[in-house]
Amino acid sequence: GIFKKNNCVNMNECYGNGDDQNSENRELEMPTYQKLQEIYQNVDYDFENYIQGIPEYINKLFEIFQELEDLEEYEKIHLVYSIIRKIIFSNEQKLIVFLMKEENFENCLGVFEF
Repeated sequence: GIFKKNNCVNMNECYGNGDDQNSENRELEMPTYQKLQEIYQNVDYDFENYIQGIPEYINKLFEIFQELEDLEEYEKIHLVYSIIRKIIFSNEQKLIVFLMKEENFENCLGVFEF
């Protein structure tokens, strides 16, 4: 799965009903070009437990977006847009502050251009 703890395959296997007390073991699997559809389908999960890994995760999404833009892969570009949009709509203040930082804002606007 996109969100993993140790060697889990999916969220239920890793966390059961979400009441796991060992949230410090949670980590985000970095996004890849091949997993964009899976990421889009799974991005609705609670980001609060993943805040520390999110900056690298979002930066990787921006890198993928730039590669896709160069390749004119518009369907996949739209998936990156949809993922970033879901992250913003998660309404996690730390994530929004991160995206609005000067070094990220231009990338964020570029994604929303599509």
